[in-house]
Amino acid sequence: MADAEQLLKDIVANRRLEARVRQLETEMQARSSRAQEAERLRDLLALRKAMPLETLAAQVVGRDGVPWFRTLTIDKGESDGVALDDPVVSPTGVVGRVFAVGPRAARVQVLLDRDGGAGVLVERSRVPGVVSGQVSGPASGAEDLVLNYVPERADVVVGDVVVTSGLARIYPKGLVVGRVRFVGKGAGLFRDIRVEPSARFDRLEEVLVVRQVLAQLGQPPEL
Repeated sequence: MADAEQLLKDIVANRRLEARVRQLETEMQARSSRAQEAERLRDLLALRKAMPLETLAAQVVGRDGVPWFRTLTIDKGESDGVALDDPVVSPTGVVGRVFAVGPRAARVQVLLDRDGGAGVLVERSRVPGVVSGQVSGPASGAEDLVLNYVPERADVVVGDVVVTSGLARIYPKGLVVGRVRFVGKGAGLFRDIRVEPSARFDRLEEVLVVRQVLAQLGQPPEL
């Protein structure tokens, strides 16, 4: 009888211990999550302070990744001052542009979208081009950007940093887009160049919307 009672006490004690372990593990995970969030927000704040333009912090609340089309949904909209074609950036690089906006939310076309794009420069050699998503799209696992319209003899090498040129009248000049991962011979007059984007599209939780870039920079209208 004593042995049975002791066995029952041991079982109860073990269950309590297991419950306490689970509780501690949950608390540790929560602390880790809060620490990660604080680090992300510090990075976002540092970017906001470094940019000479008016920005608005927003959270990513949805994402779509069907073949060829890549979009995000953010929790800020017209009532917050978000407008069509506002650039969206992260601490690691350019994300994309606002292409649809509602009162309290907006959709962002990311650079990986096949119809997305940005005018860019190779930072080292100042070679211009345009980056866009690949036509093959995410269905084939293509997560690199294509650097288009770079002549065969242009000075571009693997490892070069690619930044926005500011000439497309959407993105401010000098924002990091990515790094050249592959340079090859193209089928025509232009080189085959792939750029690994610096923005971590699969991990984005907070972004900055750059509001009314043209008005802030005082750029003349396109002729």
